[in-house]
Amino acid sequence: VCVVEGRATRAVSGRLRRILELRGQRCTHRSCHIPARRCEAHHILHWAEGGTTDLDNSNLFYRWRLAHGDPVGL
Repeated sequence: VCVVEGRATRAVSGRLRRILELRGQRCTHRSCHIPARRCEAHHILHWAEGGTTDLDNSNLFYRWRLAHGDPVGL
């Protein structure tokens, strides 16, 4: 499945979100087991730094881990 929104938008579409949930089923932080439905979609390479909004550059992360500065384990 190819979902590419590119640089046209920073926001993750509902379709891309559903695919991320099916792909991962949980937070992608190496030690987190929070279900995907409770996570937020984020760019791996930040959109402001030239990252694209697509499946290859997106992951799901639980908000608490991001807010507390836990290192992201990709």
